[in-house]
Amino acid sequence: VELASPSTDNKMLSALRTARTAASRATTRWASVGQFRAFGMAQSIPDTDSAREVAGYIERSRAAAAQIEDYTQEQVDDLITAMVYAVAREDTAKMIAQHTVDETLLGNYDGKFLKIFRKTRATLLDIIDDKSVGVIEEDPERQIVKIAKPVGVIGALSPSTNPEATPVIKAIASVKGRNSVVIAPHPRAKKRSEE
Repeated sequence: VELASPSTDNKMLSALRTARTAASRATTRWASVGQFRAFGMAQSIPDTDSAREVAGYIERSRAAAAQIEDYTQEQVDDLITAMVYAVAREDTAKMIAQHTVDETLLGNYDGKFLKIFRKTRATLLDIIDDKSVGVIEEDPERQIVKIAKPVGVIGALSPSTNPEATPVIKAIASVKGRNSVVIAPHPRAKKRSEE
């Protein structure tokens, strides 16, 4: 599977730079820790260091989502392509695979390399042509028009068994819908997920 031709490299690199700029502009203000909504019910959260840390991640994630909420379909697709391109390059995939095996002591290098090098690309190819911005479906007979709208911050987990590809795949799926994602890595694979 080929990710991109040389003629599209500049376009992807530009999209990657835009994404990095948006992420660096994200504010680091602390969100209110006191309450959150789950299934429409307000829940009380103790004011702890961990709660403030998570609130900070959520606030930064909201700011990042605000940077892309008005992106066109083409801009979203360029952004997720750049995200995959950033990790699926052969040299980067090799480095991530080796670090993953070294840290988690799970799996083998070849399997980890193939996951990051091929699975992320295959996932991109699976979703790249899906509509996720604006009108995504019309049923004139029933007079129904489905319009895609971001839902906000998505929380996700990354397992110790697959910390190399899971964060990327969850991230591109989230960004495809113009959402942001906060991924909590398994403690055994925290370093790989942070990279």
